[in-house]
Amino acid sequence: MKYQGIKPVYNVWLSKDDSKYFGPGVAMLIEGVKRTGSLSSAAKEIGMAYSKAWRIIKRSEELTGCKLLLSRTGGAHGGGACLTQDAEQILSDYTAFRKEVDTEIEKAFKKYFAN
Repeated sequence: MKYQGIKPVYNVWLSKDDSKYFGPGVAMLIEGVKRTGSLSSAAKEIGMAYSKAWRIIKRSEELTGCKLLLSRTGGAHGGGACLTQDAEQILSDYTAFRKEVDTEIEKAFKKYFAN
C-alpha cells in the first residue's frame, strides 16, 4: 500500500492542570511582539483581535506564574510592549523542544509511512 502525498499534522502544547498555556499561538504572538514591539501589531500580523491576544497572553501568564510582556502606555511616541526574560526563556525552550519533537515525528512518520 502506498501513502503518497500524506503528512503528519499536529500541534505541540504545554499544559498545566489540564489547561493549555503555551503553544504555537502564544509563541507566534510573543515572536511578533519581539519583532514589532507591540502586542496589537503582533495580533494583526496573525489576523487576531487585540482583545483575544491580550486574553491569551494573560491566561498564559496566570498558568506559568510569570509575566511575559512588559507594556508601555501611549504618550507622544505611542505605547508598546517588550518581552520579559521569562518570555525569552520559554520561547527559546519551546522552540528548541518543538524542533526536537518535529524531528522525532518525522522519523516515526518515515518509519511507518515511507514508500
